[in-house]
Amino acid sequence: MPIYRKKNIDADISIYGGKISMPIYRYIGSKISMPIYRYIESKISMLINRCIGSKISMPIYQYIESKISMPINRCIGSKISMPIYRYIRSKISMPIYRYIESKISMPINRCIGSKISMP
Repeated sequence: MPIYRKKNIDADISIYGGKISMPIYRYIGSKISMPIYRYIESKISMLINRCIGSKISMPIYQYIESKISMPINRCIGSKISMPIYRYIRSKISMPIYRYIESKISMPINRCIGSKISMP
């Protein structure tokens, strides 16, 4: 029997005295549900768009300020990337685009075993 978490992912947020801990579980393959990330009170939050065994790695944004929900696309050995939503509390969010106080936006693309990387 497949194991997976409830669909309302935002409901999985736990707040511990100002800290936000968000273990997110995602249904992968046909049998496992695995934790993707955990955010525990830090000033820099790194979100990586990873595409493994896929042809295209699509960049995800952006500079985010507190309590904004942003989608993260992950593709693991499959053709479909599913958006997962997360609340960001940090002032700097570094997924694909890195926003630096000097207002330089740097595209960062990681694609392992892929042919195309689209900034």
